[in-house]
Amino acid sequence: MGGATALVGALPSYAKAGWLSPIILIALRVLQGLALGGEYGGAAVYVAEHVPDEKRGFYTSFIQITATLGLFLSIAVILGTQSQMSEAAFKDWGWRYPFLASLLLVIISLYIRLRMKESPIFEQIKTSGMRSAAPLKEEAFTVPENFKRFLITLFGATAGQGVVWYTGQFFALFFMTTMLKVPARDANIIVAKALLLGMPLFVLFGWLSDRVGRKKIIMAGLILAALSYRVPGTDIGIYPAMQARGRNNVVHVDHTKNKVTGATVLTPQNSGCDRQTYNCPGCQQRR
Repeated sequence: MGGATALVGALPSYAKAGWLSPIILIALRVLQGLALGGEYGGAAVYVAEHVPDEKRGFYTSFIQITATLGLFLSIAVILGTQSQMSEAAFKDWGWRYPFLASLLLVIISLYIRLRMKESPIFEQIKTSGMRSAAPLKEEAFTVPENFKRFLITLFGATAGQGVVWYTGQFFALFFMTTMLKVPARDANIIVAKALLLGMPLFVLFGWLSDRVGRKKIIMAGLILAALSYRVPGTDIGIYPAMQARGRNNVVHVDHTKNKVTGATVLTPQNSGCDRQTYNCPGCQQRR
């Protein structure tokens, strides 16, 4: 994962490599995602196997913080890098620095990993000869009951939490910069402050899950997000409130394509635009 992240900083520009550049970027992002899935899940299991059963929620909650903490630190690094150069320089080559600097984290994580030992539970399984030689083939997908649990976990629990997390953090930044036209620096600062305030809640609800159960906490969080992001059929919720606070009366988004790259450009239109005919100065100009 660290290698793929660092390589993004060495990515050739579209002007130099053409379509090969976005293809490489997508490939690196896929590698990041696959690696993150293994690292994140492995870390949670590793911690859970080292702590008492009645405190697993509390201790593994610190693992949940790492994703949010990573986003917070990345925003801090970007803001710090931007402060050392002009906006044009950052867009031209400065954006590469944070990715290349991540190599330092790779070295630190490798050092830590080499000093780690297997959990007592895994050592016991290995000693007793219960370890599977081909877990994916023998246990995960060929045993109907295990495959059923896999699907329930993926689509019944993990998928919903993923939607909530990305909508509440990554999409919030995209929404402010793209839809509400909040300056990127201001939007990053707003999200960074929100992340900092929200991180302690992971520990709080992890601790609470040890007392009331994981399912109740997970379901309460999913329902709260579904109702608070935007109440269906109304203009009540966090995102409508952000839109109102932005005071630009955005009612729809105009989609246009870059004639060179084919990339879709989203342009928000305010209440002066006819949503049915797109009959407003902005839409007419792009046509």
